Amino acid sequence: MMIILDALCAGALLLAATPGTKDYASLPPSPAETMAKMKAAKISLAQAIDLVQKDTGGSVRAASLALDGDTPRIELEMCTPEKILDVVVNAVDGTIAKRAERQRFPGEPVTGAWQELPSGVKFFELEPGSGAQPKDRQAVVKVQYTGWLVDGTKFDSSFDRGEAYITSLDQVVPGFAEGVMGMRVGGKRKLIIPFELGYGVEGWTGIPGRAMLIFDVELREILDAAPLSPETKRFNDIQAANQELTSRLKAGDLKGVAALYADDAVMLGPGGFRIAGRKAIDDYWTGIKHPVDWQLEILSLDGKDDLTHQIGRSVLTTADDQGNQRVSDVFFSLIWRRQPDGTYKVAVDAYWPPK
Repeated sequence: MMIILDALCAGALLLAATPGTKDYASLPPSPAETMAKMKAAKISLAQAIDLVQKDTGGSVRAASLALDGDTPRIELEMCTPEKILDVVVNAVDGTIAKRAERQRFPGEPVTGAWQELPSGVKFFELEPGSGAQPKDRQAVVKVQYTGWLVDGTKFDSSFDRGEAYITSLDQVVPGFAEGVMGMRVGGKRKLIIPFELGYGVEGWTGIPGRAMLIFDVELREILDAAPLSPETKRFNDIQAANQELTSRLKAGDLKGVAALYADDAVMLGPGGFRIAGRKAIDDYWTGIKHPVDWQLEILSLDGKDDLTHQIGRSVLTTADDQGNQRVSDVFFSLIWRRQPDGTYKVAVDAYWPPK
């Protein structure tokens, strides 16, 4: 959420002169050229602030003198109780060259107040839709979406991939599923998902921990539930196993981490490192002192029958008795073996440091 601060700086010395859009094709101007542009600016920062405050009825949050381009200009960020405005003043003649409202949220503009579900998921109804509605979390839906962080950083988009995304709602983050559950086919929503219902405190690739997520999502179609392909089910199972490993370690359940290795598992590493068997595996994991965090990333996955080969990256953070943290960043190759109950356990674990 953007926090608006009414900061009125009346003196030019308090406001930095910063360039606008960066120009990587031209050499920086000489001191004489810069001085000439500054002399061409007949409107001071204080005058521009006074002008724009009277024009908009707001307060200045930030202002800067921009000297790139042919004409010097003063760029101001204005705040009113209702909106934030980006205003540009021609520093030569004092005319307002631009006045544009800045959207609070990335994606499609919204008006009015959001609606909030009991879980804390917020949404704006962009278009209500008139078709069918998903019945439960097992519903298979076809959606188009774009996801952003709160600062406007786009982290994923089905539009960019050029095709709609088909998924069961029980295969996406809980907040996304909740938001789509209340939609009808043909509808569009902007979802605001708290981190607890997104990627949690750990985050995910390209998404930091504790990140609130913003999605514009369109519900295109509800499909008949179909069994997952073997490849999709394999990926989901291994992803779940990775998450179980990390959650057990971060909870301090090191015996639980070791239990996800088969009784005849082997661990291999540089310098002739090799341990094998139940007791050695248990001793290795329970010997880790003060686990702090563990991030596992799936880089590739393939398999056949009951065996699955995963290549990934592991970032394990531990601490010593004095609280000093140590980070182990390695690549790894795991062979997972499916158990009679359908779960997977590690049969081979080999790791090596990044080059």
